[in-house]
Amino acid sequence: YILPQLAIMAITILFYAILLSIICATSSFSPSIKVDRNLISKQLRKSKTTFKSTTTTSQQQKTPSAVTTAIPPTATSKPPHQFETTSNSNASAYDWSFISKAYVITCPNADPGSERLNGVRQILSGVGLIDLTTIKEFETDDQDRIRGCYSSHISVLLDAKDALTNGRNDKLIAEETGEWWTKFLPFANGSTKDEVIDGYDVPGKDQTKPVVLVMEDNLQLTGNLAQSILDKTKTFITSSQEWDVIHLSYTSYVPNFSLRRTSNPNIVQLFSGVGSALGTTAYLISEKGIDALLKDYEKYGYSAPIPDVMAKLFPASRYATYPTPFQRAPQTKSLVNPQLDYLRSVLFQPFLLSNVETVLVYTGLSTNALLPLTVVALIVSAIASLKITAGAGWELFTTGEYGGNVILPIVCSGFSIFSLWILAIGAALAPKQGQEEK
Repeated sequence: YILPQLAIMAITILFYAILLSIICATSSFSPSIKVDRNLISKQLRKSKTTFKSTTTTSQQQKTPSAVTTAIPPTATSKPPHQFETTSNSNASAYDWSFISKAYVITCPNADPGSERLNGVRQILSGVGLIDLTTIKEFETDDQDRIRGCYSSHISVLLDAKDALTNGRNDKLIAEETGEWWTKFLPFANGSTKDEVIDGYDVPGKDQTKPVVLVMEDNLQLTGNLAQSILDKTKTFITSSQEWDVIHLSYTSYVPNFSLRRTSNPNIVQLFSGVGSALGTTAYLISEKGIDALLKDYEKYGYSAPIPDVMAKLFPASRYATYPTPFQRAPQTKSLVNPQLDYLRSVLFQPFLLSNVETVLVYTGLSTNALLPLTVVALIVSAIASLKITAGAGWELFTTGEYGGNVILPIVCSGFSIFSLWILAIGAALAPKQGQEEK
């Protein structure tokens, strides 16, 4: 008689324990998680209502042009879509697992045959990024191409912020509605403590800060991509070092630009003045960096090219990989300053960019010093080459023969002409401060 009663009591207690556990697991019983979800929801609502709305009255007064360039994707961009996956034997050779989201910015109306986009698709497939990447399509801003470039990057960063916030929301909800017994057995999910990630208490371990990769459809490989560079980049990102932007590509032919070596052999610190158009072909950005750019947009609207805004907001927290794995393609036509296309086709050759990058890294010189030295060296070399050529010509004219190696004056003539040609083209087409590379 006693045993059946005990069994019934035990079953009843177990039933109510299970019921209570389910209620606790599904009703957000934990106060700390409730607070975090409220913070996330507040940020999400703020980002949607602030950055997806049209420009406010105060912004219209400060930047009249911003009225015609509202950033919302519904106004200027087409719905994003994923790349089609294509198999490539080299794709598995690179580990991009430290990247949370990746985007490519493209303008279909300026790429009617999809030549630019197809080229990027082939590159990303070859390096194993294609499955992580979302295409973001925009119409060109024919009234102001620099403004259009800025708007497209802000729209992508807004999309990335929403994705990161929604992902964090989903993770917290999953934690709250997970297996009921994990509430009583915290060691069952492999973690014995909560970790604070970007201000939120999220259970788990081996968490990293969100990293977003933004690329443009003028992308090209430099030939320097290696897994060791990606490993060192991941080490830098996951360290305690404060950073906002890591350039995977930049334009070094700009004024007031310098690189400083760090303790990481494949990471250099980047310094440039506002007005130095470094380009935005490919860069990694932290969530903190995204927040800063979106906050600046909320306050000022469009006020400067996107690299200049970065230079203003992140004077000491911008870095670059060394060497850079990507570059702006020299043969791709610019959507912003096509008058420089010919000069780019000469100066943006991979071997030349890599050598300039190496000189900047190991000398520590600013381009304000290096570029004048280069100009002087070209002038001196051109004069010396012309002297050799003129001497050979005079000897041939007066004596009817030339006693030296005939190849030398020919080479010197070619070099002097090339040097003077580069100087003339550079002087004629040198970009003004504030022009944007794209």
